[in-house]
Amino acid sequence: MEIEFGTENFKRLRKVILHNSREALKLINKKNYSDYLFDEAPDIDKFYKEHEEYKSLLKRYGVEILKLSDFVWRNKNLLNKLPNLTFLHDIAVILSKGAVISNMTF
Repeated sequence: MEIEFGTENFKRLRKVILHNSREALKLINKKNYSDYLFDEAPDIDKFYKEHEEYKSLLKRYGVEILKLSDFVWRNKNLLNKLPNLTFLHDIAVILSKGAVISNMTF
């Protein structure tokens, strides 16, 4: 059974790059959350649970899950310092030969 979403301009989602920012989210607290462009300090356990549920949902619909960390060859340690990577569509542009990651705040 195929479920259609969006408009006729888009086809079924087949692959997606996900990143679990669990470690990086530990940088955010009640004093600095707005500096990282968050509305409040995140509940990390709730975030992780929702992330795993989202990943499971995508898999149930046959979407192939790719991990962002598998595509970062240089400066891989930066992934644990960028909590905003949770919202990759807001801060990155994916190109045919890689990605441009913008510095949204820090």
